[in-house]
Amino acid sequence: MLFEKNDFINDKFTIDELLSRSWRFRSTTQFTKFFNFITRFHHYSRYNTMLVYIQNPAVTFFGGVSFWKKKFNRTMQMINSEYESVINDPVFKFSEQTDEAKQDYIKFPEIISQIISFDVVIEICGNWIWLSGNTRKYKKQLKNTGFFYAHLKRMWYWRPNDYKSANKKPMSINMIRRKYGSDVVGRQLNFELGE
Repeated sequence: MLFEKNDFINDKFTIDELLSRSWRFRSTTQFTKFFNFITRFHHYSRYNTMLVYIQNPAVTFFGGVSFWKKKFNRTMQMINSEYESVINDPVFKFSEQTDEAKQDYIKFPEIISQIISFDVVIEICGNWIWLSGNTRKYKKQLKNTGFFYAHLKRMWYWRPNDYKSANKKPMSINMIRRKYGSDVVGRQLNFELGE
C-alpha cells in the first residue's frame, strides 16, 4: 500500500513538472519558431512536421513519395540516382571537397528556395548565385540569407564560404558569365515550391 501511495505522489509530481515546463516553454522564441513552422505545413500531420523540423528547421517545403511522383513525376530512386551521379562526378570531385564546402553545396537548393518567390532575376554563374532586378525591397531578407551586395555591378551575390574572388581587378558580370557560364533559374517552379 505504501508503494502505491509513493507511486501516485511521484506520478503527480512528474505530471505537475511536465505541465510547468510546457507553460514556460510556450513563452519562448524557440516555441514560436516551432509553431510558425508547423502552421506552414498544415496539410501534413503534426508529428511528421515535427520530425522534419527536428532534422532541419530551415526547410521551406517537403513532401512524401506520392507528392514527388504526382507533382514532379519523380520517384525517390530517380532522385537518389541523380544525387549519386552528382556526388560521384569526377569533374565535381565532391568527395575531395572540405566539409565546409560540402555543406555549402548542400545549402544551394535551400538558398534558391528562400528567394525563388522574390520578384528578381536569379542567375547561377559557376558556384555563385547572382540576383538582379527589383532587389531593393528584399535587402533585409537577402542579408539574412547570406547575400552580399556588389556595388559596381548593382547586384546581390551569394557564394560558398571558401570561394572568394582572387581577382585584384573586379570583373564585369558579362566577363563572369563568359568565364563561368550562366543559368537563369526559371520562375515556373515558384508555384510548386510554395506549397
